[in-house]
Amino acid sequence: MLQYVKGISFEPNSVYIFLRGSDTKLSGFAKRYNASNTKASHVALAIYTDSLRVYHVNTTDSRRDNLIIETFEDFSYHPQQKHSYLGIWKLQNVSQFAISKIQEKIAYFKGLDVRFDYRFDIESDQKLYCSEFIYKALSYANNEHYQLPLTVMEVPKEHRFFLKTDTLHFYPTDFFLAWNQLEFVAEWDSTKTQ
Repeated sequence: MLQYVKGISFEPNSVYIFLRGSDTKLSGFAKRYNASNTKASHVALAIYTDSLRVYHVNTTDSRRDNLIIETFEDFSYHPQQKHSYLGIWKLQNVSQFAISKIQEKIAYFKGLDVRFDYRFDIESDQKLYCSEFIYKALSYANNEHYQLPLTVMEVPKEHRFFLKTDTLHFYPTDFFLAWNQLEFVAEWDSTKTQ
């Protein structure tokens, strides 16, 4: 994937959404909850102002803030090369004001010392999962344009012990694909490049 991402160019003053998939046990678990994309297990928001910065909430082994801010290259890197998928979409017609509002919401979350939300509690701002973080940041900038209902899904029996619920109310990793104003940018799939 690292070779592929070097050839992608991004436009200044733009907002992107990245889907990423990996060949890990947790990734396989997460893929079962997508609306349509069967290869992705994680979603991130990227904003290009003076440079491209990627923002995402992810599980980490450390006890520090789980809201990660990094470069595209760092987001694309896996030490055991387990990333198997990358999809990139650009949000169309995002004003400079909206970008400022998104950045304002990200700064708010960064001040909370966010932890990954394994219970998918939509009411909490201090505990977030990847797609919830992006949904809340974008809807803060333009609630009417980015408004979507939560997905309701019966939890498979083998996941109920971990999730502590029979029914999940959540935003899938690929929730944003329901929006109209998306421009597909690029896709890398390890099963198609070998």
